[in-house]
Amino acid sequence: MAEEVEKRIIRMEMNNLTLGDMMDFEELTGEPMSALRDYSRKAQRARAAAVAEAEARGEDPDPNVEIGIPMKLMVAMIYISERRTDPRLTFEDVRNFDMASLELEVVDQEDTPFDEESSDA
Repeated sequence: MAEEVEKRIIRMEMNNLTLGDMMDFEELTGEPMSALRDYSRKAQRARAAAVAEAEARGEDPDPNVEIGIPMKLMVAMIYISERRTDPRLTFEDVRNFDMASLELEVVDQEDTPFDEESSDA
């Protein structure tokens, strides 16, 4: 019988990022914060398309559709999110997290300062 892995729940609250967090993200990844939004939107479209295709075939959608966000960006966001609760955490520590032990919860990105579409009210 496979051993149960204790999950590390990581809550990434995009609306609570500080300017310093955003600068750190850009420094760690070499990408602007908007890259995370762009990848997230692509992933949402891919997930929606996969669900629609499965439903068209009369099948249950696969809940494990790839998220499509580069790992460098994901590691940076996990590091930035987790260092608030564990200031001793290093970027290298996060690089060594086991994927099987992670449970990611991304709080909706709507109305973030870098989301131009949210200001079209």
